[in-house]
Amino acid sequence: MLKKFMPVWSMLICLMVLVGCTNTGTSSSGNTSESQESSASGVENESSTAGPLETVQIAISASAPTVEGMNEVLDVINARLAEKNIQAELLEIPSDGWVPFYQKLMALQAAGNAPGLAQIAEFYMPVMISKNQITDLTDKLSELNMEDYFDKAFQGASVVDGKTYGIPSGQYSVVMYFNKDLFDAAGLAYPSQDWDNPTTLQEVAEMARQLTSGSGADKIYGFGTHTSILHIEHYLKGNGGPGVYDENYKCLLMEPLNLEVYQIFGQMAVQDKSMLNSNDTKVMGAADLFKEGRLAIYVDGTWNQSAFRDIDKFTPGIAAVPGKAGKGCSASFLDQWIIPAGSEQKDAAWQIIKEILAEDSQTILFDRSLFGITVRQDVLEQSLDGFVGPKFDEADREVFVESLNRLIPAPYTPAYSELNPRYTAELSQLTLGTLSVEEAVSNMVEICDTMNAREN
Repeated sequence: MLKKFMPVWSMLICLMVLVGCTNTGTSSSGNTSESQESSASGVENESSTAGPLETVQIAISASAPTVEGMNEVLDVINARLAEKNIQAELLEIPSDGWVPFYQKLMALQAAGNAPGLAQIAEFYMPVMISKNQITDLTDKLSELNMEDYFDKAFQGASVVDGKTYGIPSGQYSVVMYFNKDLFDAAGLAYPSQDWDNPTTLQEVAEMARQLTSGSGADKIYGFGTHTSILHIEHYLKGNGGPGVYDENYKCLLMEPLNLEVYQIFGQMAVQDKSMLNSNDTKVMGAADLFKEGRLAIYVDGTWNQSAFRDIDKFTPGIAAVPGKAGKGCSASFLDQWIIPAGSEQKDAAWQIIKEILAEDSQTILFDRSLFGITVRQDVLEQSLDGFVGPKFDEADREVFVESLNRLIPAPYTPAYSELNPRYTAELSQLTLGTLSVEEAVSNMVEICDTMNAREN
């Protein structure tokens, strides 16, 4: 009987072998094709064995330049992310400023639709951290080679109690721009370019007095600066003071070395008439006055560099922010990449952040002037001459770069967006002379303490 059925069993076995060979051949052919495509692109494709791609949304405030630049970055990083079965895509949130963007982002999170990651203004970090709206990234930092980056950029408002909740998308510092031609005409030495031994604020006040001349549309002003609460911190700490707040957000502006800064501002604005006030900038802003050669000294952010590098009416220079010996420092402006607490793709989102920090991604963003100055040292070094511009000399470039190593955290609190306009209004009254220094600063302290206490 066995012999009778042997031909049948033999046929069945042969059929099974043929089917198996056919399947194997198909699989092998598919893998070979994918392998060839991977070799052509320079990226090893693992998605065929690891499963479908995980799509992760990056929420950004929609604007044509930002969307175009970020899409170029995604073209680069998605090729690498495919190895990890991740695909990044933009979630464009139309908004007129950071306030509506934050509101829409939190609405998405409340509805259970939080994106994988998002970019947010730094001033929202204290609010989002205090309300547990974002993810603690402290344990992830060990995956970054911090020697590649400007370390001060990672020490802003995203760090609370030793924990890190955001990664800088870019950075800006503050420097002291000055008109070399006006200094030469007045026979004055240039302000110090040494951050360890900067020109003091009182010395700058004397320079400003001597550099001020004329009246009306022909007036040349000696000194201009931003007046928000963010721009006061480097003056206070540079003067040896404790800064705007203590660790509990108690306002310290009446402390003697802090108060001295406002007294010098009052001297320049009210007595010497050398410092710009809010009336002086109604027709032409401070940056434009500087570009036109009508402002000798301008302490402001390095976001001005793209406009100032094309100055052709005079020779500009860059000096350290005013301060006492050993106290030179610069305000920092550090918008952040964050992972919302409600994100269900935290690991994949972190992989995307790392790719955005890569050299090629940062080069694209910096060349397109998106998100500020790159946080990577190598990318800035490659593009430094072009970014700073030929009108500035080697010493100017050195003080510019060093400003990024002198960053101090901005005095953000959860109440910042509400209290800053009121603080600025009081400082305006001081520089207009309608309030005494002591009255204006006392009002600032009350505003800060009251509004911060309400938020806490």
